Amino acid sequence: MELLLLIFLISGGILLLVLELYLAPSSHIAGVAGLVFFALASLVAFLTYGLLEGVGVLTLATFVSLLMVYFSIKAGIWDRLTLFVRLRPGSAEPNRDIPTRFLGKTGTAITPLRPTGIAEFDGERVEVTTEGTYIAAGSPLRVVGVDRRHIFVRLLENPPSYES
Repeated sequence: MELLLLIFLISGGILLLVLELYLAPSSHIAGVAGLVFFALASLVAFLTYGLLEGVGVLTLATFVSLLMVYFSIKAGIWDRLTLFVRLRPGSAEPNRDIPTRFLGKTGTAITPLRPTGIAEFDGERVEVTTEGTYIAAGSPLRVVGVDRRHIFVRLLENPPSYES
């Protein structure tokens, strides 16, 4: 009877981890329940079969958990936990490109950047991040870096003069 309980707890833990990683990432309910099943299986093995079998079940549970994390990273499941798209105003279509087109452009801070805020470049408003400094609204900016989620700006020291 204890062996059936042990098999149920281990297979239930594996099933709950698969459910968490592939069907409902970021809910954490199934993942925590799967880890609790693994802990209960280890406890049952320690109490029923002894030290060696308990350590074996604990090692198996740890190995399966790490294997699930490895395969979820390889499959790109962790990328689904972060939103990498930006919706344009008035459009339901996401803009999936990485904002490298802004690199090197100059613009204006629309809101205060503390260190994150809104700036405008060529008529397009985007969320930007400074290098940690405060920049007041209306200040001239230059884009100094981009990655998948952030556009990094710096205060433009010598803004171009448009006077003749």
